[in-house]
Amino acid sequence: MRLPVAAPYIDSALLSMTQTTQAPRRVLSERNSTHAPADVVVMHQGKIAAANDRGDCWRAVGRVFAFVALISGLAACGTSDGSAAVPTSTATVLPTKAVTATITPTPAPSPTETQTAAASSTPSPTATDTPVPVPSSTGTPTVAPTATLRPTASPSSTGTLSPTTTPTPTPTLTPTTTPADTLTPTATETPTPTATCTSTSTPTGTALPCVCNPPDQCHQEGTCNGDGSCTYLPVPDGTACSNGGTICVAGSCTQPPLASLTVSPLLLHPDFSPSISDYAVVCSPGTNTVTLEMSAVAGGAVALSAPANTPWAPSASISVSLTEDEAAVVLAQDATGFTQQYWIRCLPHDFPLVAPSPHPEIGSPTPGWYLIGNVFVATGSGFFAMIVDANGTPLWYHRTAAPPTTVAALPGSTVGVTTLAGPPAASVGTLYLLDRGTTQTVNTVGLPLNDHELFELPNGNFMLLSYPILTGVDLTGLSSYGANSTIFDCAVQEVDPQGNLLWDWRASDHTDPAKESAVPQGAGTDASPADVYHCNSIDVNADSDVLISIRHMNAVLLVAKSTGNVVWKLGGRPYNKDGAQLLAIRDDPEAAFYMQHDARFQPNGDISLFDDHSAAAGVTGPARGVEYALDLSAGVAHVVWQYQGPASSNALGSFRRYGDGSNLIGWGNSTGTANLAFTEVDAAGQNLIDMLFASKGNWSYRAEKVPIGTFDIDALRRTAGQP
Repeated sequence: MRLPVAAPYIDSALLSMTQTTQAPRRVLSERNSTHAPADVVVMHQGKIAAANDRGDCWRAVGRVFAFVALISGLAACGTSDGSAAVPTSTATVLPTKAVTATITPTPAPSPTETQTAAASSTPSPTATDTPVPVPSSTGTPTVAPTATLRPTASPSSTGTLSPTTTPTPTPTLTPTTTPADTLTPTATETPTPTATCTSTSTPTGTALPCVCNPPDQCHQEGTCNGDGSCTYLPVPDGTACSNGGTICVAGSCTQPPLASLTVSPLLLHPDFSPSISDYAVVCSPGTNTVTLEMSAVAGGAVALSAPANTPWAPSASISVSLTEDEAAVVLAQDATGFTQQYWIRCLPHDFPLVAPSPHPEIGSPTPGWYLIGNVFVATGSGFFAMIVDANGTPLWYHRTAAPPTTVAALPGSTVGVTTLAGPPAASVGTLYLLDRGTTQTVNTVGLPLNDHELFELPNGNFMLLSYPILTGVDLTGLSSYGANSTIFDCAVQEVDPQGNLLWDWRASDHTDPAKESAVPQGAGTDASPADVYHCNSIDVNADSDVLISIRHMNAVLLVAKSTGNVVWKLGGRPYNKDGAQLLAIRDDPEAAFYMQHDARFQPNGDISLFDDHSAAAGVTGPARGVEYALDLSAGVAHVVWQYQGPASSNALGSFRRYGDGSNLIGWGNSTGTANLAFTEVDAAGQNLIDMLFASKGNWSYRAEKVPIGTFDIDALRRTAGQP
């Protein structure tokens, strides 16, 4: 018997978490592919030395970490002995045989997840618009008009939607004076990249779509034209160039117009650089009075456009009053009239700060923005979904009523967020339509939404998860469960924007939990159903086949959407109720993956996933991002790429591979680092940047990266912090 029920808490394996202190290894192996070259060995290790006082610690950690620690009491400079450690990062490329590197991780306590279940009423599918306040040019929020629902796309639609409302404009200022001096700006020209469309063949000989060469730093990824050329649109003006001193303007690196900026008494994050246009200060509740001192380059001028307008002047010292979520906007203009905005956001007192630990000696990440949220919350922190830049500055954020789980970039300048809600309530899925300044809700049909996935198809439909209760299940032979057990099933639904159910799939119809569940949680009673599946990701390929990650089976399934049958099974126990092809894992340094997350199709047909390697599965070893090549004719899967972390992960985590060769690993609830959110590595497996939460106890479910320009920067700034 099936009953609707609210979803259990994320990753119930955390009921029995254990800390590990072994020195794990990181291994990166690569076959001949477009992601990375072979025969490369790279090792990078870093550690902050012990410091006897706060001053020594700041010098050791650097000014960025000084800011973070000052605000949040980071253990690096707040412990009795003043010591702290940055997670080490080691990677090796192994085309033929394994090479290992030993590191000593720093163990840290992990939060505990509690699984509770209770029956809930069946929710009705909803798709509503809620107006979001948008700042006006005077700095006083006004309410944007309510927009209509995002239209239903035709089968040929790309999913890009045209807003039916006009966004509120970004604050602007007409100068009251004009700079009198003249100056010829210094510019470092960056040529527009040129490329020809090329077609790469897969191992089976099937041609992939044409591929453009990588863009330069002032252009977005290329679009292949029919004549064999590629078009590269410029990134937004103000994007920092890699030399650290110039910004992109109309596709070229140009000298910025602002020469200096200081903020007092609050600490500016990051430190001022003319090429950085977004900053933050941590404010207190109520009114915060800050003084801005600023000056333009020779022949230029500065002014303030928010929270008040001021006249142009070569330099200025201005005191303003800001409340949480407000921003001060500085305008700087050079002698030619080019004007650049510099935003200083007044962050809420409980915002979960993040700070980067870059590795410039190795290289810089490709320009992009990162989407994360703190689904586990440290003491003193609030719940926030956010988009941050490589400096850790939040360009957009939203305070959520419950812990944010999925934070995803969706078509139409939309951010999708699911939040965790304990029983009896279901999870909530919200779409933030930034260009319109409105929100919509998305939900499963007839079942409570589960927060693990919010996947939008090209036609605008959504693939969603639910964990309905199923009673009277025979689990004889599985642990100590009996013949009349109660379980959480796994339901996958396709729902259109109007809330119509188009496809419904149940794991219990196509798998036998008694024979296929590997790490069940819960007592198997009505009060505590057995979490035998724990589905946590969905992906869909061009053939409409559905890829489902089932964490408590240690397995990934390919499901034929037309029949619902399981086509093949990767990982887990060697059995399937549907008689699916069982793919054997070969040549894996870790033998297999365990309690995984974020299984994704790769363009060449491979499968990538985040292997938590959780201790709850009875294994030891570090978490990793890993890619498997499938040989369906031989019935085997081989590891072709992996990057390992310092320790296992109890829960959460993600792994994304991108066309420019970059790889983003979200470490989830890692047992070996105090607060590491994600790591970005290049195609060769070299660590470019680590991003860390400032407060221990904040953890992100996933990390996702999008190119600069995916969202309108003005829309991000305009809607940041709004209800």
